[in-house]
Amino acid sequence: MNEKNLNEVIKSENRKRLIGFILIAVGFIGFMFTPIVGAPLAIIGFFLSISATNNLKNKVGNTLAKEVLGEYFDDFTYEPEGYFNEHLFDDVDMAFPGYNRLSANDFIQATYKDHKLKICDLNLEEVYNDGKHTHTTTVFQGPFIEATYDKDIKTPVTIAKDKFTLFKKSIDTESEEFNSRFNVYSDSEHDAFFILTPHMMERIAKVNDLAGDDIFINFNLGKLYFAIDNHHNNFELDMSQKSVDDIKQDFKKDMDYILEVLDELLEGLD
Repeated sequence: MNEKNLNEVIKSENRKRLIGFILIAVGFIGFMFTPIVGAPLAIIGFFLSISATNNLKNKVGNTLAKEVLGEYFDDFTYEPEGYFNEHLFDDVDMAFPGYNRLSANDFIQATYKDHKLKICDLNLEEVYNDGKHTHTTTVFQGPFIEATYDKDIKTPVTIAKDKFTLFKKSIDTESEEFNSRFNVYSDSEHDAFFILTPHMMERIAKVNDLAGDDIFINFNLGKLYFAIDNHHNNFELDMSQKSVDDIKQDFKKDMDYILEVLDELLEGLD
């Protein structure tokens, strides 16, 4: 589908969404006076708006996401509804806040500067019932990234911005400034100090400044994991966007942001 056709799809589906919202509003108002008329109008409007939104995501969002990814990677796969094996989040200790519901999407696999790369959008929630109502709190929302690297450590090392209770030893580095900003956890001080060179700590601090949000990093056995709680989903259509170019530019911002952070961390490992 070329850009002209995609722009026509955007206009058409946005018109349907607008009609749907109008029907919902008219239906709710009509329901107060004539329920037998108002209710069907609201239902029709609801399904029309949902259908139009899904069409925008499937026909436009997915097409443009793949087009944008092709500008960054020679070889990649993209699964809009895919994500990491959920057991990964149990096996890799990222020092995330407590959660009991996980969802993810926009799964990307690619090769980047000789590193095998995986990316997904991650959403973690704490859901509880107080006996009367169910409450949901989002404790993390943002990109989760895995990248391979060659530095040899035997014991995982976790770095988190905030203090969490873990069954791992908290380690102080030789940098008081770093210690004041981050918490380091590992069962091996040797591996922690091997990874956290002055150069690496400088890069992590810079990553935190770039992200401007809570970051979570885990150096595992040949794999680097990092996550940024930036309250944002990648490759999500902003329904106020009016053109293909607007959408592509936003998608590019998402990838530029992730790769800029990744470059800093990978350079710190060199």
